[in-house]
Amino acid sequence: MASSTLRDNSTRVTQWLCAIVFCIFAFSWLYFFQADVIAVTQHVLSGGATTYNRLAGAVIILLIALLMQLAIAAVTRQHRFTHALTYFPSFALIALISSSPTKLLEGQVCVSTTWTVVTAILSLLWIIVMSVAHRSLPLFTSRMPQGLFSIQTTVSMVLLVAQMFYVAATANTHAVVHYRAAAEVHLRQGDVESALAVGQSSLESDPSLTMLRAYALSCNGHLGDALFDYPVCGSGADLLPLQLSASRLLILPADSLWAHLGVYPAIPLSTERYFTVCNSRLHSRRDSLTAHYAAELAEARSIEAEELDSLIADSVRHVSQTDRQLRVLADYRLCSYLIDRRLDRFAQELPTHYVIGDSLPRHYREALIVYRHTCSEPKVVYMNTILDEDWRDLQQLLAMQSQSNDRQLQLLSKYQGSYWHYYYSK
Repeated sequence: MASSTLRDNSTRVTQWLCAIVFCIFAFSWLYFFQADVIAVTQHVLSGGATTYNRLAGAVIILLIALLMQLAIAAVTRQHRFTHALTYFPSFALIALISSSPTKLLEGQVCVSTTWTVVTAILSLLWIIVMSVAHRSLPLFTSRMPQGLFSIQTTVSMVLLVAQMFYVAATANTHAVVHYRAAAEVHLRQGDVESALAVGQSSLESDPSLTMLRAYALSCNGHLGDALFDYPVCGSGADLLPLQLSASRLLILPADSLWAHLGVYPAIPLSTERYFTVCNSRLHSRRDSLTAHYAAELAEARSIEAEELDSLIADSVRHVSQTDRQLRVLADYRLCSYLIDRRLDRFAQELPTHYVIGDSLPRHYREALIVYRHTCSEPKVVYMNTILDEDWRDLQQLLAMQSQSNDRQLQLLSKYQGSYWHYYYSK
């Protein structure tokens, strides 16, 4: 009787330990690691009709997984040594939710081939093991030692860890997928700083991630200062999610980007054409606003002082907003030229938006140094003693390093985050 009671207590300890370990793993996996990818998956599947909540989603999925385990345990009545295997369907559910393939980057959701194959094989093995264990294990384990650190507990933990590896092996762990999903979720919530922190130390990127970072930097007013702090992929045309570019948005509404720039593209346009059309419309809008408020102010002699102050404030606000959008557009255009290494076009455009001097954004100053030293007849000449000295050091480094791999390593170590590194990295 005492032996049976001890065995029952040990079994309950093992069951509770399995439940605790599973809950910790499942919640951490769903809440911290896969939440953004799940948010994108749900958005695509619902056609944008629903929004995923990180906490509520993790809790609901965890509860469903636990109910599945309880049902499996009640139906199979497994031996205590294979109790951990009753969690396999729950692990399979979590793996399925986490296994959206890289086609997710194209706005498509489908079941991962890896998950399908691996789960089919493991499900067959699971059925065999559960069937055999139910009949055979009691014959060999009735005299084994009990307790928290018993063989029973050890076997259960090993089985749980093995199933965790199964989830990790079949889940979508593609770094760029996670970076893009997280960046878009943060931008949709208006958290620009968190969006910029995503994948900040990683060298992995793609044109769409570059577009998202450019948008976040533009919102902060640092596009010309910090774009090349991140790995830049694609061409200058990919800075906008236009139909003719390679960049795409997953869940962030494109309207937020067009509102930031000031003009919605009503027809398919190239990025360069969009810049031209947008610039023309914004200037027309500014001229129209200026004329409108000038006319109202000219007729405002008879109105009260408070109404006059309100009219002046409205005019300043609307004209200033258009000026801000013109500056945003200018930075986008200038950075697109830098990405394409079109320094002659960059130098031609820059003086129409900025005064040439040390107050220029950092990447613009670095680009002008490259332009001055690589163009036989530069249209814009910018001099800076410190940057010129750094430029000479860079040229000595490039002359010393004959192998491309060595050159890349040296550039990364000394000039990473500068336009010079990007200019010479390809």
